[in-house]
Amino acid sequence: MHAQQLGGRRRTPVTLGTHQARAFMRHHKTQGRPTALLFLDLTEAFYRVVRPLALSGTLDDEVLAAIAARLKLDSDALEELQSLLRQPGAIEDAGLPLHSQRALRAIHADTHFSLRGQTDCCRTTLGSRPGDAFADVVFGYLWAKILHKLQGRLQDHGLCEFTNDERGPKWFRHEPPCTDLQIPFLGPCWCDDLCICMSADNLQALSHKAAVTSSVLLDLCRVHGMTPNLNKGKTELMFSMRGSGQRAFRRHWFGPQAPRLFPVLGETGFYQIPLVGAYRHLGGILHHSGDLKSEIRRRTGIAHQAFSEHRRLLFQNKAIPLQKRVELFRCLVLSKMLYGTDSWVINDQKTKSTLHAAVMKLYKRLLRAKHEDKLTDDHILSATGLPSPSELLRISRLRYVRTLFAAADVVSWGLFNIDADWVALIEDDFTWMYTQLWNSSPLKDPKQHFAQWLDIIRHQPGYWKRLTSRAMKHAIGQRTCSS
Repeated sequence: MHAQQLGGRRRTPVTLGTHQARAFMRHHKTQGRPTALLFLDLTEAFYRVVRPLALSGTLDDEVLAAIAARLKLDSDALEELQSLLRQPGAIEDAGLPLHSQRALRAIHADTHFSLRGQTDCCRTTLGSRPGDAFADVVFGYLWAKILHKLQGRLQDHGLCEFTNDERGPKWFRHEPPCTDLQIPFLGPCWCDDLCICMSADNLQALSHKAAVTSSVLLDLCRVHGMTPNLNKGKTELMFSMRGSGQRAFRRHWFGPQAPRLFPVLGETGFYQIPLVGAYRHLGGILHHSGDLKSEIRRRTGIAHQAFSEHRRLLFQNKAIPLQKRVELFRCLVLSKMLYGTDSWVINDQKTKSTLHAAVMKLYKRLLRAKHEDKLTDDHILSATGLPSPSELLRISRLRYVRTLFAAADVVSWGLFNIDADWVALIEDDFTWMYTQLWNSSPLKDPKQHFAQWLDIIRHQPGYWKRLTSRAMKHAIGQRTCSS
């Protein structure tokens, strides 16, 4: 697999991809550099895989002709596809043991499926059967081969992004094992959801970089039998404009007369990629400015919808004790509200106030408080026994830290360590946790003894989970006693 292929790896959360994209944007924003994110979506990704490219083998001329007609390939692209079919498959390039290669080919030797009410079976030679558990496996091998080719061509053109090869966090000036090497960084990829991250010194260079990268990527997809979905909301390009000339750049691409389409000329055809200011990727909304208002509104709406679904039966049922309703509220509502918050960085007070008010409104609904009831925040928090909005974000990040260490080598620590705003939040969270537990645990101040904390996170995940829960309960208990 390619280094940025996150889907299918053990203990790797979906939110890691969104975090990588946000960290990339935040770092270059602090440097005053413009960035661009290219989001790719494939049409029927699993069902249009040319199997011999992944598993080795040959295709009949009739099948090749049908593929060329369906994908509208010209003679040059068809000739390149034929040359690719003569090369070893992706599983051979990956070094899969010979017996495993034979097993995979045997599984896909004569695939078929039947439809309800029909007696004849449908036999397939391309893609995968509906519901086939090996669909993502076969696609993953072929997609890895494409990503490696893309990375190699971008490096040849001098357009690839790089990060430091670091194996751990640099929090509290802790120095992880480092090889002093620069490793290529394409951007996060989850199955067929790809986000290519790009940056440059100025907008003109960034526009050129985006054009070449898009051309190479779309050409590689076409010659490998894949169809990029260039409709709105699918494959799109997002610029974060900074530096000189940004007003003219914005007027050119986003002005009232602009078509908001980015033209790309490739070897296999001419493409037009929609330009957007925000994109929903892996369940989170990425905004060109890094703003989180739209993401907060969306998370709040999802939480209120989940609350309304169970309002009469659970959350406002007087027959159920409040403590039990609070537990159900945590599982069914807060879990949806807090999805992806571990990578949030909120710098402006207005957005913080918006999030605070949204969470407190959910708490008021749990207490069955009327709209005209003037309840203070302390009263609501004491009555529910729930964390404050800021404490919710702290616990979310502290638990996410354990997830990062569980994902091991998949995590781009070199990128996360230069995300200064997020690192500052994490360090503040550790300090807050220490102030809650210093009198009831053997933990020492993380500013001087951070190695002790890292040892617990790495080797005692259950203990770390109990510590974060204890810190949260201590903060709630302190607030309840003072009120």
